[in-house]
Amino acid sequence: MKKFFENVRKMSKNNIFMLFFLIILIIFCIFLFLNNYSIQLFVNGMNQIYSSEMQVYFLDVGQASANLIVFPNKTSLVIDTGSSDSEEAFMKSVSEILHKNKINSIDYLILTHSDDDHVGGASALLKSFQVNHVLRPKILSTSPLEDKIEGYEVATTQSYAETITAVYSEANCQVDYIENSLISFGDNATLQIFAAEEETYSDVNSYSPFIYVQSFGRSFMFSGDATSEREEEFLNQNSNLDINVDFLAVAHHGSRYSSTSEFLEKINPTYAIVSAGDNLHPSRDVLERLQECGVEKIYVTKEVGMIAVGVSENSVKIRTMSKFIDLPIFVVCILMIAFSIAHFKNLNVDKFSTKIYLNKRKKLLKN
Repeated sequence: MKKFFENVRKMSKNNIFMLFFLIILIIFCIFLFLNNYSIQLFVNGMNQIYSSEMQVYFLDVGQASANLIVFPNKTSLVIDTGSSDSEEAFMKSVSEILHKNKINSIDYLILTHSDDDHVGGASALLKSFQVNHVLRPKILSTSPLEDKIEGYEVATTQSYAETITAVYSEANCQVDYIENSLISFGDNATLQIFAAEEETYSDVNSYSPFIYVQSFGRSFMFSGDATSEREEEFLNQNSNLDINVDFLAVAHHGSRYSSTSEFLEKINPTYAIVSAGDNLHPSRDVLERLQECGVEKIYVTKEVGMIAVGVSENSVKIRTMSKFIDLPIFVVCILMIAFSIAHFKNLNVDKFSTKIYLNKRKKLLKN
């Protein structure tokens, strides 16, 4: 070590800079590798998800929510579509996943409620793909194509009006209001919807249904922006229901006004996924409640990117997708390290060659 620092002192400023730059690059690459940031995930991870019987994707759409499910029989379901701001990221993820599964249309689209951060990408989705069946909330819009129903809540946001216009403009698309229902997708998957019971709520978030998906003994629950009021309603209506959730899409981006202790104790989630993109979500209160009820791991999209779950008869695979962006970074770092090493090697060769030349010249002068 002492010899190392002595050699450093003898180096020029440029060489010292290159040395420390090389050290930082090496540390950064080790960090990427140890955190499983890219190589193994990129090469093997997605292939393992695509080869699973059922695929569930919790998309990374910032401070919004969007989910995509590919069932064992290749039926496709989209639950919410992110915000207007995240439309590009949403469409890119959906397009890539459907392409990998050789799926050209979407069988079901469920819009949990009228907020832009849940319906903002719907118009783009409907323009790009044939959507066969839309389940919409019992919230009316200001769209000229909207049927007026007395007593129903009216949301006046432009994004929701555009969404409903796009929905009713879609050819060969069945449109229904969300109701309690049970849908089977072949022999190994079911979708159960626990719809909001009241015609009107003080908060549009309370229209969010609870969507319960099962396949090969594994279960998922999606809850939109369900409030504590909506969770209490669910508990009262299903007090005798024996339900355990393996993967919970945490309501309302981890807001402290949702995910009550009573609700979490009822569904007993093993893993929790929070779709969030700002500094306020998820709340510390919700994270503590999740840990107290025994959740093994909490995934937050702003930290790990898209979360993909592959379910087969005898296996469950979980992958986080933010790592994709790090593959080119990793490659660039490796190339820069190689360049730096080559630079030092050339310096040493030049220094050694110069030393030989000077020694030879010295001998010649003596002679």
